[in-house]
Amino acid sequence: LKDDRFQMVLFTPRLVRITLTNVSVSDEGGYFCQLYTDDTHHQVATLSVVVPPEVPTVEVKTEAVEGGEVELTCVHATLGQRPQRNR
Repeated sequence: LKDDRFQMVLFTPRLVRITLTNVSVSDEGGYFCQLYTDDTHHQVATLSVVVPPEVPTVEVKTEAVEGGEVELTCVHATLGQRPQRNR
């Protein structure tokens, strides 16, 4: 395997299991699997990477005074956006 993040976990005549660690958006795409048994069989699996959102920040408009009112605003800079793919 070309990338150290891939590791062969199981190899039998009928099953190959590989893990990928430290997955990133650039890993998205098609992965070709081919088994050589009595007949040659292959399949392409498509990997989609879901990017977790960043932690939102909370903005406080004014100082809080006991017995008073304060406005808090929750801001999420990248909601609904995906980072650029590195290829």
